[in-house]
Amino acid sequence: MQKPLILKNLDEVMEVLGQIKRMDEIAIQGDWGLDQNLAHCAHSIEFAMSGYPVEKSRFFQHTVGTLVFHYFDSKGFMRHSTNEFIPGEAPIPVEKNVDGLDALETVIRKFDVWDKPLYPHRFYGRLTKKQYARAHVLHICNHLELINNL
Repeated sequence: MQKPLILKNLDEVMEVLGQIKRMDEIAIQGDWGLDQNLAHCAHSIEFAMSGYPVEKSRFFQHTVGTLVFHYFDSKGFMRHSTNEFIPGEAPIPVEKNVDGLDALETVIRKFDVWDKPLYPHRFYGRLTKKQYARAHVLHICNHLELINNL
C-alpha cells in the first residue's frame, strides 16, 4: 500500500496544487485522470455549501459516519474508493475539457470565506467548519496520492 499523503490544512493543499501546476508531466494511477479526480474533490466541497444530492440516513451519519470521520481524523489520512462518484454527482468527462485544478482552487477559496451554515456531510453528518475543512483535506489527499510524481 502506498504511503499516505498527509497535509494539515487547506492552505497546504493549495501549495500542493501550485506544485502540480508547475509540473511538466503528470502520471496518475487509477481509472480517472487528474481533472476528474480534482473536479470530484471540488464537487465534494461545493456540496458542503449547497447540500449533497443523496445522503445516508441521519441514524447512519450519527453512528457509523461519526465514528469513521473520527477514525480518519485520528489517523491523519483516509482511504476510500477513488473512482466512484458521489451519489447524485454528475459524471465528470474523461476527456480533458474539465479543469479540475482551477475548479478545486476556486471552491477552496469560496469555502474559506463561507460564513453561512454548512449542510450535513452525506456520510459523516453535521460537521463544524473546522471539521469539514479537515474532511476535505483528508479526501483531497487521498486523491492526490494517485499522482505518481508528486
